[in-house]
Amino acid sequence: MGFDKIPRYFFAITLLVVIIGTSFAALPTVDAATAGQTHTQESVKKSVSDTGAPQRYADGIITNFDSVVELAQNGTATITEKIIVYFPNERHGIYRWIPNEVILDSGKKLKQPITIDSVNYKKLPSQIGDLQGTTTSAYSSSKSKGNYTVLKIGEADTLIQGAYEFTITYEMKHSVRFQDGYQELYLNITGDQWEIPIIAATARITSPHQPTESRCYTGVSGSTETQCQISSRASDTYFSTTVPSSSLAQGLTIALKFPDNSFSPPSASEQLLEKILAILPYVSLLIPVFVGIYGYFTWKKHGKDLPLSAIPPQFIVSDELKNGSLSAYSSLLSMNKKPLATLAELIKIAEQNLLTIDFTKGKVTLKISDSQRPKLEEYLDKAPSSLKEMIEVLTRNYSAESAIHTLKNVDTAIQRINSDAGKEFEQLPYTTDQSEGLQKKFYVLGGFCAAGAVILLAMIGEGTTEGVTPFILPFALGISAAMFFIFGARMLKRTKEGEVITRELLGLKKYIKTAELRRLEFFNDPQKMIAHFEELLPFAIIFGLDKKWSSAFGPVLEQLNYSPTWMTSDVPLTHALPRTYASLANNVASSMTKISTPPRSSGSSFSGGGGFSGGGSGGGGGGSW
Repeated sequence: MGFDKIPRYFFAITLLVVIIGTSFAALPTVDAATAGQTHTQESVKKSVSDTGAPQRYADGIITNFDSVVELAQNGTATITEKIIVYFPNERHGIYRWIPNEVILDSGKKLKQPITIDSVNYKKLPSQIGDLQGTTTSAYSSSKSKGNYTVLKIGEADTLIQGAYEFTITYEMKHSVRFQDGYQELYLNITGDQWEIPIIAATARITSPHQPTESRCYTGVSGSTETQCQISSRASDTYFSTTVPSSSLAQGLTIALKFPDNSFSPPSASEQLLEKILAILPYVSLLIPVFVGIYGYFTWKKHGKDLPLSAIPPQFIVSDELKNGSLSAYSSLLSMNKKPLATLAELIKIAEQNLLTIDFTKGKVTLKISDSQRPKLEEYLDKAPSSLKEMIEVLTRNYSAESAIHTLKNVDTAIQRINSDAGKEFEQLPYTTDQSEGLQKKFYVLGGFCAAGAVILLAMIGEGTTEGVTPFILPFALGISAAMFFIFGARMLKRTKEGEVITRELLGLKKYIKTAELRRLEFFNDPQKMIAHFEELLPFAIIFGLDKKWSSAFGPVLEQLNYSPTWMTSDVPLTHALPRTYASLANNVASSMTKISTPPRSSGSSFSGGGGFSGGGSGGGGGGSW
């Protein structure tokens, strides 16, 4: 076939193919991870080995932190994080905590509520072409102090090791900030509160509008380093860290500047809410006034106890006090359903040789011998159920040794036990039925007020409303809730039997409070003196006078070389008791104080002028568990 026989359109198609190919070749390069690079066990292990990090970070290393951010017209960001983690040792999974608010330079909080859409993880294949690991969606979500959403990803009964990919998708409202003359997205991609290092991070930002300026920052919180690269393609902007892998990147923060009016401001309903809230505060301030008047007169008529006067010191513990609950006595004295008198109850049980308390190097350990265990179980079978459950929790179901400082995730159990102890106190004939009913009523009303305050705050928090006026109504409801709770806590009124027990307790308290060595000289028998000290010690603890009681006996006990069978310690007993109490109080409860403060962020000028790694919205951190 001759040249002139070739269809003319063939040349047009060929020319079009050449143009398209040339265009794609001219597009800016994109980080491989963002472009969909396949990770394997071998590739991840190699990238970790190049850093020499496995020996230093046994809990895990993030090799790739890849984030895709899709901006909507209303400023909401849909964020998908793919986090590749290498676990040198066996772990259950990872934590990820994300802030729901950010503190601006002005000191105001910008609410950016987080909604979790999906969470899953899978084991990476050994090499390209192998089958992917099974995707697992085991996780729990909770809120922590500082308004963080906390994700705990993994299974408590399953250990994992090697390279895993964790995928988290969530929405962040109000991610776009409305500044004077422009709008911006200032986003902390990785977060600066990770307990494990990050080798590399990337981000792809998809927006309905083209940014006029973009910046990125790397390093630790507050760093202005810019070891990162930026590229763009169509409506997408790409960011990636360029920190050498041996240095371990500490974070990636990005900033995009958009023309004014690019994104929609808060909706009409949000603006209407602001107008309504501007009118309500002046009326709402009357609510706590009426609550205070109603609460006071109700308490005065149905809850106020007659004063217990002329109470003489009481030196001896009556049989009725001996057989009662120290936790109930603590509640009766304060007329409030207080938590369990933990240390007092433990010492009372230990003094009966049912368990041993050990205080060594500032740590408390409960020990139960084989001979003590059946006696302890028999004793607790006759005790209030809350006390039995408390001992089971603190001793890990009667284990031979239970170190209190190693207890984990017991805060929920302790709260439940405290609630049960409060219900048990209601069943005792110490307070009137009418006052108990009024107390419940006040608590319910307080709960409604508190819930209303929280709902209103959440509605206000959906926007970026400034000023204190909209917060007065929830503030008034919060004050009303507090007043209902305060009056409710004082609404209980003692019965005649309750007054008798209270007088005995106050008599013991008066004696312990004024006890001096010369008052104890009539105890010529050292053993009798020790028995008297031990008998009143649990009561001194619930009175808050354990230090005074121990100090009053301290010199005599030291002269007698006193060494109780129910407690062992590496310091004198008078020193060990208060420290034991503090150790119990500090270790029974669990907390996450390291994530209690929201991140700070720029809010006055485009972050390209004064941004830093760790600033911006989003962020947070995490670790392995």
